[in-house]
Amino acid sequence: MKQQIEDIVKANWEYDNVEVEKIAEQIIELYKPKWISVNNELPKENGIYLVFTDYGDLATIRTFSVELGFLDVHITHWMPLPNSPILTTED
Repeated sequence: MKQQIEDIVKANWEYDNVEVEKIAEQIIELYKPKWISVNNELPKENGIYLVFTDYGDLATIRTFSVELGFLDVHITHWMPLPNSPILTTED
């Protein structure tokens, strides 16, 4: 992914390679999933989310309903699930 971003930046702007690498890293950082506190924001759509609870150092998945919220009151943080891996014939 980083190489693809660097190629796009190089093709569209005049920067030296060090600047292109820094820009690519900043873009990647923006798109990294981050834990969201339930005190700050809840999901906007029904679905399954990766959650962290106050039970301990273990992430798990839970269902969220816009109408009901998370049914587990011990959830402290959440994030969208990552995309499924793309399987190849080599896998």
